[in-house]
Amino acid sequence: MARMTGEEAGVLDGLRTRTTPEIDTGKPWFLIHKGFTTVFLDLITVAYLQTKAAISHRSPSEIISELVRKELITAVSA
Repeated sequence: MARMTGEEAGVLDGLRTRTTPEIDTGKPWFLIHKGFTTVFLDLITVAYLQTKAAISHRSPSEIISELVRKELITAVSA
């Protein structure tokens, strides 16, 4: 297998840096591992995120971000 050129490596690095990682929603209970933080979710929450993601064509991360933002707005305005 041929090695990547510097230009190809730069393009790949840029792509990985700018894009949201894909999450395997087929594995219940596990959502994301980043650094040393692992978040485990119950099956109802995973099913909700999978359904909402499929319907809205957004990632589970985007849905969670939206929910957190709504919660923060509610908390700040209370």
